[in-house]
Amino acid sequence: MPYGSVASAGFGGSGDALLAELLAIRHGLLLVWELDIKFLICQSDFNEAIRFVNLSSVPPFHAYGAILGDISYLLSRDWMVQMQHSLREDNYVVDGLAKWGSSHIDLDVVWKSPPNYLDLALLADNSGVVHLR
Repeated sequence: MPYGSVASAGFGGSGDALLAELLAIRHGLLLVWELDIKFLICQSDFNEAIRFVNLSSVPPFHAYGAILGDISYLLSRDWMVQMQHSLREDNYVVDGLAKWGSSHIDLDVVWKSPPNYLDLALLADNSGVVHLR
Protein backbone atom coordinates (compact mmCIF):
# COMPACT_ATOMS: atom_id res chain seq x y z
CA MET A 1 0.00 0.00 0.00
CA PRO A 2 1.38 3.37 -0.96
CA TYR A 3 2.69 5.86 1.52
CA GLY A 4 3.08 9.37 0.29
CA SER A 5 3.57 13.02 0.85
CA VAL A 6 1.63 15.67 -0.99
CA ALA A 7 1.54 19.39 -0.33
CA SER A 8 -1.24 21.67 -1.41
CA ALA A 9 -1.49 25.42 -1.11
CA GLY A 10 -3.53 28.32 -2.38
CA PHE A 11 -6.96 27.11 -1.34
CA GLY A 12 -8.92 29.69 0.58
CA GLY A 13 -9.87 33.31 0.35
CA SER A 14 -13.19 32.94 2.14
CA GLY A 15 -12.42 35.49 4.88
CA ASP A 16 -13.34 32.91 7.53
CA ALA A 17 -10.31 31.04 8.85
CA LEU A 18 -12.23 27.98 10.08
CA LEU A 19 -14.13 27.64 6.81
CA ALA A 20 -10.92 28.03 4.79
CA GLU A 21 -9.16 25.38 6.89
CA LEU A 22 -12.06 22.91 6.64
CA LEU A 23 -12.26 23.42 2.87
CA ALA A 24 -8.50 22.89 2.60
CA ILE A 25 -8.72 19.69 4.67
CA ARG A 26 -11.56 18.36 2.50
CA HIS A 27 -9.69 19.31 -0.67
CA GLY A 28 -6.48 17.68 0.57
CA LEU A 29 -8.26 14.46 1.57
CA LEU A 30 -9.88 14.23 -1.88
CA LEU A 31 -6.51 14.84 -3.54
CA VAL A 32 -4.71 12.22 -1.49
CA TRP A 33 -7.50 9.68 -2.05
CA GLU A 34 -7.22 10.18 -5.83
CA LEU A 35 -3.45 9.58 -5.56
CA ASP A 36 -4.23 6.22 -3.90
CA ILE A 37 -2.28 7.03 -0.73
CA LYS A 38 -3.63 4.70 1.96
CA PHE A 39 -1.73 5.90 5.04
CA LEU A 40 -1.90 9.58 5.83
CA ILE A 41 -1.10 11.91 8.68
CA CYS A 42 -2.89 15.21 8.12
CA GLN A 43 -1.59 18.06 10.27
CA SER A 44 -3.05 21.49 10.84
CA ASP A 45 -2.03 24.33 13.11
CA PHE A 46 -5.72 25.25 13.48
CA ASN A 47 -6.71 23.35 16.61
CA GLU A 48 -10.42 24.15 16.31
CA ALA A 49 -10.57 22.65 12.81
CA ILE A 50 -8.88 19.45 14.01
CA ARG A 51 -11.22 19.31 17.01
CA PHE A 52 -14.29 19.52 14.73
CA VAL A 53 -12.92 16.97 12.27
CA ASN A 54 -12.17 14.50 15.07
CA LEU A 55 -15.70 14.68 16.53
CA SER A 56 -17.50 11.33 16.46
CA SER A 57 -20.60 13.00 15.02
CA VAL A 58 -21.17 16.25 13.19
CA PRO A 59 -23.31 18.79 15.05
CA PRO A 60 -26.55 18.72 13.02
CA PHE A 61 -27.09 22.47 12.71
CA HIS A 62 -23.51 23.69 12.64
CA ALA A 63 -22.85 26.36 10.01
CA TYR A 64 -20.24 24.08 8.43
CA GLY A 65 -22.14 20.84 8.97
CA ALA A 66 -22.14 19.92 5.27
CA ILE A 67 -18.36 20.35 4.97
CA LEU A 68 -17.79 18.46 8.23
CA GLY A 69 -20.08 15.70 6.94
CA ASP A 70 -18.05 15.48 3.73
CA ILE A 71 -14.83 15.22 5.74
CA SER A 72 -16.35 12.58 8.02
CA TYR A 73 -17.41 10.57 4.97
CA LEU A 74 -13.93 10.85 3.45
CA LEU A 75 -12.32 9.71 6.72
CA SER A 76 -14.61 6.64 6.80
CA ARG A 77 -13.22 5.31 3.53
CA ASP A 78 -10.89 2.31 3.38
CA TRP A 79 -7.64 3.99 4.42
CA MET A 80 -5.84 5.08 7.55
CA VAL A 81 -5.93 8.81 8.22
CA GLN A 82 -4.74 10.43 11.40
CA MET A 83 -5.71 14.05 11.97
CA GLN A 84 -3.23 15.92 14.19
CA HIS A 85 -2.79 19.38 15.57
CA SER A 86 0.69 20.76 14.98
CA LEU A 87 2.10 24.02 16.24
CA ARG A 88 3.02 26.36 13.41
CA GLU A 89 6.43 26.89 15.01
CA ASP A 90 7.11 23.15 14.88
CA ASN A 91 6.62 22.83 11.15
CA TYR A 92 8.41 25.38 8.98
CA VAL A 93 7.32 23.58 5.80
CA VAL A 94 3.61 23.87 6.53
CA ASP A 95 4.06 27.45 7.66
CA GLY A 96 5.88 28.25 4.41
CA LEU A 97 3.11 26.64 2.35
CA ALA A 98 0.44 28.54 4.30
CA LYS A 99 2.22 31.83 3.74
CA TRP A 100 2.63 31.09 0.05
CA GLY A 101 -1.03 30.06 -0.21
CA SER A 102 -2.32 33.19 1.50
CA SER A 103 -0.72 35.33 -1.20
CA HIS A 104 -1.86 33.07 -4.05
CA ILE A 105 -5.52 32.49 -3.17
CA ASP A 106 -6.56 32.38 -6.81
CA LEU A 107 -4.38 29.32 -7.47
CA ASP A 108 -4.81 25.67 -6.60
CA VAL A 109 -1.32 24.17 -6.74
CA VAL A 110 -0.16 20.64 -5.98
CA TRP A 111 3.47 19.64 -5.57
CA LYS A 112 4.60 16.03 -5.66
CA SER A 113 8.01 17.14 -4.49
CA PRO A 114 8.82 20.22 -2.39
CA PRO A 115 9.26 23.54 -4.19
CA ASN A 116 12.78 24.99 -3.98
CA TYR A 117 11.76 27.85 -1.69
CA LEU A 118 11.13 25.25 1.05
CA ASP A 119 14.69 23.85 1.09
CA LEU A 120 15.72 25.70 4.27
CA ALA A 121 12.39 24.91 5.95
CA LEU A 122 12.87 21.20 5.20
CA LEU A 123 16.38 21.34 6.60
CA ALA A 124 15.14 23.04 9.80
CA ASP A 125 12.27 20.56 10.25
CA ASN A 126 14.47 17.52 9.57
CA SER A 127 17.19 18.83 11.91
CA GLY A 128 14.76 19.22 14.78
CA VAL A 129 15.29 22.97 15.16
CA VAL A 130 13.69 24.12 18.43
CA HIS A 131 11.28 27.03 18.19
CA LEU A 132 10.48 29.36 21.05
CA ARG A 133 6.88 30.44 21.52
